[in-house]
Amino acid sequence: MYKYVFAALLPVIIAGCSSSEKPTFDIEAQQEKEQEAAKKGEVLPEPASLYFVGSNDSQDYDPEWDDTQKTNQQKLFIANGDHEVTLFTDHLECTDPMGLYMESLGTKSMTMPRGEKVTLNVSFHANSFAAGGASCVNTFTFNVDEGKSYTVNHKFSLEDGLCTVSVFDDEAKAPIDVFARKGPYLCTPEDLNEDNAAQRIELSAGRF
Repeated sequence: MYKYVFAALLPVIIAGCSSSEKPTFDIEAQQEKEQEAAKKGEVLPEPASLYFVGSNDSQDYDPEWDDTQKTNQQKLFIANGDHEVTLFTDHLECTDPMGLYMESLGTKSMTMPRGEKVTLNVSFHANSFAAGGASCVNTFTFNVDEGKSYTVNHKFSLEDGLCTVSVFDDEAKAPIDVFARKGPYLCTPEDLNEDNAAQRIELSAGRF
């Protein structure tokens, strides 16, 4: 049986290609499936919560933030409109990508079927002149436990010329292990070896 990840989509300073290049996750269809399961008396796993936040040189993510602060950040994230997050149905080899069309969600949340691992591709393209047209793509995998809450912190540092990703356990207020993948379509099962686990992964920011 699937486990579910509950994603409250919050500001990630990220960008990418048009979501029309890949299927978009159908939120309403997923909700209908859950309603049908409830009618049949099926017990679904308790969803895990997945938040996204964006950081930069002037403001970094604080694990002490409450839900209100995250929601405020979500509003800023939606206003940016220069980002893309992709979910890979096959978390081992990064195939069957589904775009997460965040702008359509507003402040709503969503559930999506997942196993014990989640693989995401976070693309960032800085539209501001001050950022010098920096861009980077972080593809990463992490473990999720049923009923827990996590925060993905995607940080772009103009000073360091880096994009970094950390994933926090919201209850423990501490980062968990993240597995960097070779690329959005270059993943192999070997990427998930324990010696590749880190609490912070980084990628040099290029120019476009």
